[in-house]
Amino acid sequence: MLHNVSRRAAVVLALIAGAAGPFHSDITLTSAPVGVMSKKLQLGTTGLAFPLIQENVFVGVVEANAGGMLLFTDSAGNVAGALDPQRPYYAEVATGALEGERFDVDTAATIAAGDGRLELSLGGGTRSTLPALDDDALAGARIVVRPHVTLADLPSMIAPALTGDDKHHRADGVNVYEGSSYVFYHLRANGSDWGSKDSPGEFGDLVIPPDTSIQVVLRASPRKWIHAGAVRTNAFRKNLFAGSQSLGTGFPVALSPVDLAAFADVGAPAGTEWVGNGDPDLADGIQLTAMKPLPFNWYFLDADGATWRRVAGKVDATDTAFAGATDAMLLRRNNPDPSFLILPPFEP
Repeated sequence: MLHNVSRRAAVVLALIAGAAGPFHSDITLTSAPVGVMSKKLQLGTTGLAFPLIQENVFVGVVEANAGGMLLFTDSAGNVAGALDPQRPYYAEVATGALEGERFDVDTAATIAAGDGRLELSLGGGTRSTLPALDDDALAGARIVVRPHVTLADLPSMIAPALTGDDKHHRADGVNVYEGSSYVFYHLRANGSDWGSKDSPGEFGDLVIPPDTSIQVVLRASPRKWIHAGAVRTNAFRKNLFAGSQSLGTGFPVALSPVDLAAFADVGAPAGTEWVGNGDPDLADGIQLTAMKPLPFNWYFLDADGATWRRVAGKVDATDTAFAGATDAMLLRRNNPDPSFLILPPFEP
């Protein structure tokens, strides 16, 4: 089933209107394709994701690649000079057959090379959406290198300042979905370091990948999140596995199941299709985790494989944009799909 892109220029309209959809009137956007998103963070728990692109530190067309080593055309310049050795980066494929794929950058190796090569980190333990690359698979593709969002970036996006404390139960922090549950990280008393009650160490460099979402936990008072960036105009990869996983859609507008092409499809490769069931506990579904009460924020694919319903009252939500741009969401899948792609919900 092909993605429906009938909402022509939806992002531009949302930016001009200053709203991301009927379910998200507390989110405002201005000035496309570079804009600002803001969201009220309530006392307690609020969902948050980062669909805007912080900045493009390097853009180039690949001349050739040998596995994870990329060479660019002469006009691209030297990528090593654009990188901060203290920051994690990812390279996103903006054009070509692998559009939407993202690869962790081996920052240290790229800077050490210093000759215009971009070195990628592939395989286990990385956030790269492909485990390997064939030689010249990216030849002719435009690649954009961007910094990852990390926990250390969050304080600069939130006002008034977050409250830090060396006692986790007194500090503001975030819940990050890891494995099969949320793990809480808190801002320490010095206002810059991040800790965890479950593990020693400093976690400011913990990456929040663009295809995931988090929960912000505030102890004392509400705050406001403000984030500037650009709108992604290429397709967006989300590798799906069987089970529950954090979800971020990559675009600054709320999306519906139609936008996500989240339907059972007889043309999909065997074992990768969406699974519907009349029992919400057995069906593929999406849960908005920072909102209550739960039945009103849990959606599932019904037995016909074509109708999405809200668990509460089994209301038809097939055309409802309930997957918010900055909501904390968990996607539950029966089947893996390492090739799942979200197409832009607008025409660039």
